[in-house]
Amino acid sequence: MTLTVTVVGAPDPGDKPCGVDYTAEAVESDSAIVVIVYEHRNAIPAACSDVGAFRTAQVTLAKPLGNRVLIDLRARTDIGDSHPLTRKLREAATRRSPRARARPRMLPTAPRGPDV
Repeated sequence: MTLTVTVVGAPDPGDKPCGVDYTAEAVESDSAIVVIVYEHRNAIPAACSDVGAFRTAQVTLAKPLGNRVLIDLRARTDIGDSHPLTRKLREAATRRSPRARARPRMLPTAPRGPDV
């Protein structure tokens, strides 16, 4: 299954001054998919505007999205396999604990209200 993600980015492709190409990678588990969008900027120095445009990147999933949670992560550079986040996501994707599948852990929420 192919998933298309949309980002607001540079109006021009990476072969033009101020242009950027976008690629995506998916890290999958039974309960979630993390989509990492990478920017590949043109290396030619130029004075660029801050005008944004809708751009897309596609990633192929191992199986349909189904009821899995979709999380997006935009990285300005390739975070690589040695980055702690990448290692943690890949470990989570390969872990096969019945309890983890039945009851995914929730992230802690920020304190609310004056009673905190």
